[in-house]
Amino acid sequence: MNAHDPRHHTVAGYRAGCRNTCCRDAIAKYNQRRKLYPGARLIPAHGTALRLQALNALGWSFPTIAKHTGIERSYLRLLAKTHYPQLRPTTAARITRTYDALSMRLPAQDTPAQAGSVARTRRQAQDRGWLPPLALDDGRIDDPTYRPTKHLTAAERAQLREDPDASIDHAVIERVLAGEPRPRRLTHAEATEIHRRLTATGLSGRQIENTWGINPTRYTNTSGDAA
Repeated sequence: MNAHDPRHHTVAGYRAGCRNTCCRDAIAKYNQRRKLYPGARLIPAHGTALRLQALNALGWSFPTIAKHTGIERSYLRLLAKTHYPQLRPTTAARITRTYDALSMRLPAQDTPAQAGSVARTRRQAQDRGWLPPLALDDGRIDDPTYRPTKHLTAAERAQLREDPDASIDHAVIERVLAGEPRPRRLTHAEATEIHRRLTATGLSGRQIENTWGINPTRYTNTSGDAA
């Protein structure tokens, strides 16, 4: 396969002989879904909905996502709003590819029209309670029982109160700052450090929470009681 073959990033590309990361990832995700839903013609749309919601939270509008996926924007909107509980594996794969390509970068805001579109999309996603990619657990996103939350559970907050100086894994911090998916739930200390570094770049607290899903005051308050 040459570099311009449209089958790259697909199962078809892997079957045609591509062994690059793009097609290895596609076949791995395909096989994972087959194990979860053997023989199924349709699969749960839960993970697809979360991916679309997360892209919206970053500012990627449905018309823009439609251009990248080749899927009608009205259908994408209904999927994101969980109007469809199931979808075809091929449709899920196309949206996953787009999510992988767009989730670690922000949409262009070079013109007033672009900036306005991004602001509207983010505001609508925030009003709906949709979370950005870094607030999601990539390892569980396709699990229909997974219910992501931007905030810690009561048990997790209690654990942090017992260990307020929880160690910081700087590798995790660097990974999040680089725009990579979170490998696990952040500790309060890690979230605080990430928030501090992002604030130092000139970003506002609202921008940090909307884009990275991080607001340390949501973890615990200064008195140590649950937020």
